[in-house]
Amino acid sequence: SAYADTLFAKPVDRLLRYYENGQTADSTYFNPDGTIKNTYHYYDNGKLWVHYQYNPNNKREITDAYALNGNRVEDFIFSKEASFQEGVSDWQNYLAENVKTNVPVKKGAPLGQYQVIIRFIVGENGKIVDAEAETHIGYGMEEEVVRVIKKSPKWNPAIVMGKPVNAYRRQPITFMVVKEK
Repeated sequence: SAYADTLFAKPVDRLLRYYENGQTADSTYFNPDGTIKNTYHYYDNGKLWVHYQYNPNNKREITDAYALNGNRVEDFIFSKEASFQEGVSDWQNYLAENVKTNVPVKKGAPLGQYQVIIRFIVGENGKIVDAEAETHIGYGMEEEVVRVIKKSPKWNPAIVMGKPVNAYRRQPITFMVVKEK
């Protein structure tokens, strides 16, 4: 592989990777700006598995995939982010309906605005695992958001090369403690 900078952030030309048996595992071709033009992934016997192409002008992705026997795989997904049921707005509604926003008030938090951040993993099966707080503000806020995230319904898992994979997420939530009128 060749790079246009010394930080190895802007690849140029192509990147080749190989299996231990010497067969090409994948080859990726880059646009002059460093974005992927297209990539080919091969089975370890040398047969084409997936060809992925992205056109930055019209933002169109084209993916062709083939089974080991050479038959085309229909509806193959090259890459897809994990998503909550009907999408981002559905996730925001779930959080808004389930997070008890009065928790910091009940726990004696001073007036103010508090942003907590929870990181979690959407597992290959769509279930939430390893939800934990990155912030440590207290007053029960992190525990409340972790509770709600852990009881979340199943997500649509992330997909890479047609297979479900773990996806890492960070969720900020802002609590406001204001003076009652």
